[in-house]
Amino acid sequence: MVGLDTNIVLRYIVQDGERQSAIANRVFHEEISQESKGFVTTIVLCEVVWVLERFYKKDRTEIAAFLHALLEIDTLEFEYDRCVREAYRDYDNMAVDFSDSLLARVNHQYGAQPTLTFDRDASRLEYFRLAQ
Repeated sequence: MVGLDTNIVLRYIVQDGERQSAIANRVFHEEISQESKGFVTTIVLCEVVWVLERFYKKDRTEIAAFLHALLEIDTLEFEYDRCVREAYRDYDNMAVDFSDSLLARVNHQYGAQPTLTFDRDASRLEYFRLAQ
């Protein structure tokens, strides 16, 4: 298995730098395989979403499409795979932050029920509760 940093994943997704995108393409098409999968952590996914929102000014629909495409790559393995897929569905179907949903789902997987927050939007998610 080979770990993938945020900048490799971003260059592969956005294809905006000729040299680095070419390297990222080589990594995705030659260096990772069924025998040596690429490993993507939850930190990397949260950073990818944040950079796409803030730096690239992508909208929710575009970002959800990028996430969906990544989740469909069978040579990638995701930390907390089930939680990541559920957080993607929340992000795609609700007006919630990907990282908030992922946080609550990972916490829940470890037995934290609920996750307390001051964030009213996040508190609408399953496994969150508004702290009072």
